Amino acid sequence: LDVNSLMKGMSLKPIDVLLRRESEAQVACLAQEVAYLWREVPAPVIAAVHGVCFGGGLQIALGADVRFASPTCKLSVMEAKWGLIPDMSATVTMRELMGIDQAKMLTMTGRVMPAADALEYGLVSELAEDPEEAAVRHACELIAPYATQPRSALADLKLKLLAERHSLFQPHNPVSVSPTNSLSGNITSQDPPALSVSA
Repeated sequence: LDVNSLMKGMSLKPIDVLLRRESEAQVACLAQEVAYLWREVPAPVIAAVHGVCFGGGLQIALGADVRFASPTCKLSVMEAKWGLIPDMSATVTMRELMGIDQAKMLTMTGRVMPAADALEYGLVSELAEDPEEAAVRHACELIAPYATQPRSALADLKLKLLAERHSLFQPHNPVSVSPTNSLSGNITSQDPPALSVSA
């Protein structure tokens, strides 16, 4: 993610914009929302991953509900190479997708994985020669059963599954959270966002 290029001409420093929160009640800063907000979209979010998917790019992909990756794709939690925490939300999404020991190993080493390994770990849902075509096909399959139902049904199902998943992490998380890094700690003490979807 080339943040500096995107922010040319702005008066604020990129880091100030990325760490800004609109209010104290806001759990995530802008940098974290970029990856985590896909969880709050009241519809399935499907990612097509190809080429290299490192660092922030991987964290954005992990926010999707389903991820299709090309067999030649490479993925990595690259932040470890700079001694950083993958705090754009990977500390939340990875523990939902894989065992905590595997998540620790990948975040502590920054290992570059081939797509087949990422599939085995649970970071991708399926391998496809053409991940974009697979994503479109899957989207059509997802919505077909709901063609005669209110549009809110699929959104309600997604939010219910996420709420149930969040509740698994509520009782135990002694991590202390700094104001600039809230998603690397316990966000599960807060209720999942309530979304209103009109039919």
